Amino acid sequence: MKKILALAAIAMLSTACSTAPLEQPLEPIRFTQPPMRVSVAQVRIENLTPALPNAVDAQMPTPPAAAITQWVNDRLVAGGSSGYMVVTIQNASMLEQKLPKTEGMKGFFTDDQDAKYAGSMVVDFRLFDGISTTPVAQASVNVARGRSINEKATLAERERFYHQLVADMMQAFNGEAETQLRRFMGTYLSY
Repeated sequence: MKKILALAAIAMLSTACSTAPLEQPLEPIRFTQPPMRVSVAQVRIENLTPALPNAVDAQMPTPPAAAITQWVNDRLVAGGSSGYMVVTIQNASMLEQKLPKTEGMKGFFTDDQDAKYAGSMVVDFRLFDGISTTPVAQASVNVARGRSINEKATLAERERFYHQLVADMMQAFNGEAETQLRRFMGTYLSY
């Protein structure tokens, strides 16, 4: 009897797996707006994100720091003959906080939220003329987003969740960075 039940379970699983729709690959996080030309010879990136015990950046299809690096590559172009811009990622992390679950019989019938994710991006932009060690212009961008996920989310749903959370943060970052750079470095930018 146990063998028959085991074979029936295997048959059901193989049928379910064979009829499951194929997952669409996640679109890369890219920035198609026109790049900003910066009056410097070079744009440098520094990542100073601290290692935190509850960080889950490595689980992200596109970690926050990688998304910021892609933004710099897509949106900032060195268009000058001297000086340099330093883009310092002070923090680009995604922190996970496990949430309590409903206990007992009620918990069996309840779909709880599994964890809350809090993303943070703090990036400084400093422009140097190549002569002085003091920046001639600087700006800062700070973006944070948070969201929770259901405990019954599949691996594919979690991947999409992580991807969308970083994409939402980057959309906010893109707008805020453009605003701050125009405000504080406008004389060094062209479009």
